[in-house]
Amino acid sequence: LNVCKEVRETEAAYITDMQTVIEVYVRPSIERKILTLDDTQAIFANVEELCRCATVLLELMDRDGDRATVLAHAFIQVTPFFKLYAFYCRNYERALNTLAKCRKQTSGFSEFLNTQAALPQCRGLSLESYLIKPVQRLTKYPLFWKDLLKQLGIAVTKMQDLTLGHLWDANLLENDEIVSQVLTCAQGEMALEEFIKMLRDF
Repeated sequence: LNVCKEVRETEAAYITDMQTVIEVYVRPSIERKILTLDDTQAIFANVEELCRCATVLLELMDRDGDRATVLAHAFIQVTPFFKLYAFYCRNYERALNTLAKCRKQTSGFSEFLNTQAALPQCRGLSLESYLIKPVQRLTKYPLFWKDLLKQLGIAVTKMQDLTLGHLWDANLLENDEIVSQVLTCAQGEMALEEFIKMLRDF
């Protein structure tokens, strides 16, 4: 299915972006002691944990089997770790404010950012452009699930309306046990949508 391929490809691209943040900005700024520890934590939060979470998700996506089934199982296993995004999203505004402050007040930091942004792996993107990516990625997951259901011909307006019958009629999987797991993942996605709404209202 095209949507499964898209999820896999965009997850890989997202991991590359997170690795760029870590290798180009986080580690060099720590090694060169450009920022205080507090400012470093405020700007970069838990990007390394998010990168590890995404890497595990991608590895699970690459397992053998029916693509939709593998994708569902991957999300089932990783869903508990989406709470890492809660911390990152709550910290996001603080990150931008601290970054702006350090640009103005921390000697050599603005020059450091300009130099790093000019590196080939940054593709001309600023640090601010990278810091928004985890927030953008989180909001993509519900869209991917909805696209998958659409391609399978499952017509539900809300994830809450998804039933075992919908999945069974679509011949998505071979047996009740695995179908139930997919439904569990869909319900987890519903919770994720509620979680995103909570963050927007925070």
